[in-house]
Amino acid sequence: MKKFIAICLIILNIQATYASLDSEKTDLKKFIITAYYSPLPDQSIYLKWNYKDEVILNWAGIRWASGKWVYPGMLAAPKTYSFWTKIYLSWIWVWTVDDRWWAIVGSGSRGYDGDRIDIWMWYGEEWLKRALTWWKRTVYGKIVNENENKNYDELSLEKFKIWKVSLAKVTPKENIVPESIWKNSKTEDIKKAQEIFAKLGFYNWDIDWIYNKLLIDAIADFQISSDLLQSSFDKSAWTYWPKTKAKLKEKYTVYLKNQEISKKEEAKKQKELAIKQEEAKKIVNTFWTPKTGEVWDHVRNLQKTMKALGYFQEKETAIFWPKTKESVINYQLKNWIIKSKNDSDAWIIWEKTQKSLQNDLVKYLISNKDKVS
Repeated sequence: MKKFIAICLIILNIQATYASLDSEKTDLKKFIITAYYSPLPDQSIYLKWNYKDEVILNWAGIRWASGKWVYPGMLAAPKTYSFWTKIYLSWIWVWTVDDRWWAIVGSGSRGYDGDRIDIWMWYGEEWLKRALTWWKRTVYGKIVNENENKNYDELSLEKFKIWKVSLAKVTPKENIVPESIWKNSKTEDIKKAQEIFAKLGFYNWDIDWIYNKLLIDAIADFQISSDLLQSSFDKSAWTYWPKTKAKLKEKYTVYLKNQEISKKEEAKKQKELAIKQEEAKKIVNTFWTPKTGEVWDHVRNLQKTMKALGYFQEKETAIFWPKTKESVINYQLKNWIIKSKNDSDAWIIWEKTQKSLQNDLVKYLISNKDKVS
């Protein structure tokens, strides 16, 4: 309800702002406004029942008659209008004539009492439905001359959506994949496309925000790997039609979920590692170099540690006898802490030996549920 009220207020505000234009009917001309779109190969519905005939009716839509790349809101007008003519249409705002074709006629032809103007919307099935919802509307407007044009701020369909909202209730959804991928796409969409295809393993080049052959090849490779087409020579290769977009969204969503799982697992591992490191540190800090025959808990901890690491096979007596001393020497030799049994640091538990024991204890504690002490 709030959304509806907000839209009404915006429309009323716009109507009030430009009331002077609409009230001066002598200055305004009658137009019959229709809407058209460009078909895509995988729509579920067509006006002409199939893609091929639909293209003949509406054309595929890459460049229009003026030679300009397509954009939402561009106008198709009768041939009496020059290309790049700007037309103010009440409440639809100011758009530019960049297309002309035989079906768009002037006032007095085919029963029209006003010049017919076609507004191009966008590609695909959704925009076919919107064009049909629009159907034919009488709108008053005027040709904007060069001097008047300075008083208008040209707004694209991206910025001015009031008339678009009136066609259908659309709940905006966050799109995790690019809205479009082609030569005239926004640089942020191109960047997003390169990043996504790189993450999925189809684009192994610099993220340069440029629509280039490398990105085109990445799209085609993705389509082939996803069984959307047989080869890069297919007519639909590299084109970012709805099926490709849907499949990319599906696979990228799985990728993001796996990334999230990996992050959680990594965070869990890091937390567990910190706990085990602290546990191992406490154990190793109880060690110091015992004297032969010494009996103490720190000797028992040493024996348990050496047994856990596979260097002591005897009973943990807490007595520092030759077997315990030998296990320490063997550990030092195995880990290159000393060079021989006769080394001056042999069986001395000092900083280097403690650090090595601590690291090995962490590995042991992570892979074994049983504690050393």
